[in-house]
Amino acid sequence: MTLGVHPHSAAALSNITLNRCLQLLELNFSQTDLPPECLSALENGTDATLNGTAMTFELPAWQQLSFIMCFSLIVFAGAVGNAIVIWIVLAHQRMRSVTNYFLVNLSVADMTTAMFNVIFNAVFMMHSHWPFGQTYCKVTNFISLLTVSSSVFTITAMSIDRCIAIYKPLSHRMSRKCALIIIALIWFVSVVIALPGYVFADTSTYPPQNDRVVCSLLFPALGSFTSEQVDFVYNVVFMIVTYFIPMFTMAIAYSIMGHVLWRSKGIGEQTERQKEAIRSKQRVVRMLVVVVLIFAVCWLPYHLYFIFTCLDPAVTYSSWAQPLYLIIYWLAMSNCMYNPFIYYWMNSRFRSYFRFVLCYCCNLGSGLGHKCSEVERLQSDWTFNNNSPHRRTLKSQTGTECLVLTAVHRNGAYQRGHQARKANDASPLRPAVHKAPEDKLRLEE
Repeated sequence: MTLGVHPHSAAALSNITLNRCLQLLELNFSQTDLPPECLSALENGTDATLNGTAMTFELPAWQQLSFIMCFSLIVFAGAVGNAIVIWIVLAHQRMRSVTNYFLVNLSVADMTTAMFNVIFNAVFMMHSHWPFGQTYCKVTNFISLLTVSSSVFTITAMSIDRCIAIYKPLSHRMSRKCALIIIALIWFVSVVIALPGYVFADTSTYPPQNDRVVCSLLFPALGSFTSEQVDFVYNVVFMIVTYFIPMFTMAIAYSIMGHVLWRSKGIGEQTERQKEAIRSKQRVVRMLVVVVLIFAVCWLPYHLYFIFTCLDPAVTYSSWAQPLYLIIYWLAMSNCMYNPFIYYWMNSRFRSYFRFVLCYCCNLGSGLGHKCSEVERLQSDWTFNNNSPHRRTLKSQTGTECLVLTAVHRNGAYQRGHQARKANDASPLRPAVHKAPEDKLRLEE
C-alpha cells in the first residue's frame, strides 16, 4: 500500500516510517494492521514518540554531507555538460543532423532534471521536510515525470530511426523537419503522462500540530478503486510505458542493427569508401548502445525497488530504507550527467568541440589576457591528411597549450588562422581569429 507515496514521485518521502504510520492512523487502521514500529508508538501513548527521534530516521552528518556532494555533482556535471552539447549542435550548421537533434532533445531533458529537480528532492529526502512551498511541490513532481518520459522516448525514437536507416538505407532518410515533429510529439505525450504529477501533488503537515511539511502525490479514489489502488495502477503503467516497453523495443532494434552491420556480408567486393561508411555507422551504433545501457542500468534499481516494496511493504519500515532509497534515487538521477562524457569518449567530432570549450575556458580563467585563437602570441604546428581535419597544438609565449581543429576550406584546402576570420561569426564562444571546430564536422550517420 503506497498511501500516496510512490517511488516515481519526485518528492518521494524520506521519513517513510513516520509518514506511513501517521497516514495509517489517520485512516483508522486497526492495531493488528499496523507495523511493529507503529504499535510501539501506540503502546507508549505519547505524541513525542511519533514526533521525536523514535520514528524519525535522521541521517548522520557525514552521510548528509556525502549525499549533498554526490547530488551537487549531478547538478554541476548535468547542467554544464548538456549545455555544451546543446551549443555544439545548435551553434554549428553542419552538426544539425537528425541524430544530433535527438541528442539535443535528450540533453534538454537531462539538463532540466539536473537544474530543477535533483537538489530539491535530495534536500527533502535527507531532512524529511519540504521547505519549497506548494507550487514547487507540484512543479517538481511534474518535471520528474516529464523529463523521464521525454528522455526514454527520445532514446527510443533515435534507436528506431537508426535501425530503419541501417536496415533500409536506400528507402529511408528522415528529414530534419520530420525529426522536429517527432520531438514535439514526444514532449506532448510526456506532458500528458506527467500531468497527474502536477494536478494531484500537494503539501501536507504531519502531524497537524507540527511544522514538518511533506510533498507527495495523492490520487483521489476513482469509482470502485481506492486512492491506494489508483496510485498503484499509475505507477505500474508508468513503469511499463517508460521502461520495459522502450527497453524491449530498443533491444530488438539494436539486434537488427548488429546483425546488419557486423554479421551480414554485402554482394561483391566492397570498396574502401563502403567499408568506411559501415565503420562510421558502427561507431554511431556503439555510442547509442552505451547511452541505452547506461539508462537501463541507472533506472533498473529504481523500478526494482518499487516492485519489491509492493510485494513486501514491510521493508519500507526498516531503518536502512532511507539511505538505500537515497542511493537508488542518486543512481537514477545520475543518468542525466553521463551522456556528455559518452559523446566525448566515443565521438571524435564532439570530442574536438569539447576540447575547444575547455581550452577556451581555461584561457579565460588563467588571467593571461588572450584567447586560444590570438595568433599574434601563438605558434602553430599543423598536420595534414587529405581533406580530413586534424588537431593542432597551439602554444602561447607563456607555454599555455590548447587543442583546436584546423579549418577546412570549401575547395579542400586548409586555411591558415589569419585567413579564417569572419566578422559576422554567430557563435559567442568562437574566438576572433581562428574558428572553433569547423561546421563541416558532424556526427556520422
